Amino acid sequence: MRKNQIRKGFVLGIIMMFVGASVIPIISGDDIDSNLTSNKSKYIKKVCIKGDRDQIDQSQLVIENDGQIIRDNIWGAQGIKPTYKIQTRVFLAICKIGNPPNDVTISIRDSLSGSDLTITSIPKDQIPPYPGILWLEANYDDVEVIPQQSYYIVARTTGGDSSNYYLWYGSTGNPYPNGELWYSEDYGYWWGVIWDKDLCFETYGRDNLPPNAPTITGPNSGKAGLSYEYTFTSTGPDGDDVKYYIEWGDGNSEWTNDFTASGTPVTVSHIWTSQDTYTITAKAQDEYGLEGPEGTLVVTMPVNQQSHSWWFLQFLQNHPRMFPIIRHMLEL
Repeated sequence: MRKNQIRKGFVLGIIMMFVGASVIPIISGDDIDSNLTSNKSKYIKKVCIKGDRDQIDQSQLVIENDGQIIRDNIWGAQGIKPTYKIQTRVFLAICKIGNPPNDVTISIRDSLSGSDLTITSIPKDQIPPYPGILWLEANYDDVEVIPQQSYYIVARTTGGDSSNYYLWYGSTGNPYPNGELWYSEDYGYWWGVIWDKDLCFETYGRDNLPPNAPTITGPNSGKAGLSYEYTFTSTGPDGDDVKYYIEWGDGNSEWTNDFTASGTPVTVSHIWTSQDTYTITAKAQDEYGLEGPEGTLVVTMPVNQQSHSWWFLQFLQNHPRMFPIIRHMLEL
């Protein structure tokens, strides 16, 4: 997993209250540092492992008076509707009460009870104790989503009790209109919803751009019947892993076996069995299925000279009287 980046802010005057079995604490809005929402760059570290490849997508940065407990059987989730096709990372505002024993797991799901589409963890020693607020970056593997459909940021841990747990900060009043707070008290089997509450988060994403046309290097002429190696290389603005679809110009085609890192050369061999001029055509496909433009290389395969010699020797063997005549012609 990638290293989670952190940056501290502070909040004073947190008042703990318990609402039903879900144990949701209440935070006084009057005691929140106004800079936390008006100048979030002070509190969210923008240094990103993925460089400039992603942009802010969805966010709910208001911390007023609510949140969700995370411990053992009690899970929390925030519904979102992304606009970017590729989701890259998320910031969460979390603190810990007491000494919860294990890390926090963060995942993205397309249904609350479904499987994780991508997953990472936030180490417990990076999460500040109450009453601190820490914006933590959960930098999971990029995941493809369908824009404008509902997805869920799910937080969970193992172990803990009513005195040792995590608090995912949030707010009442439905500040984020495209989702809501969800909670589970049985390890994610059944989920309840609180329609007018949202947890604090900031997701990042990017559009998926196609890889560039591959460059093809290798001999542009040779002998039919022999094997030749050709190297295919493509890069792309997203830096996604790619594989190649190759048409050899003789009716044969193939996909390379595995995805490789953008810009990594891939070498494939081929044999043309007859004399002709062939055009090798190749295109790269990224790990999300998006294909780029084609690259080409023209290759000429003349008649195999060895087969010419064989036929000539066969001719002389069958017509031995022709040999002196041919020798005389060559001398002239």
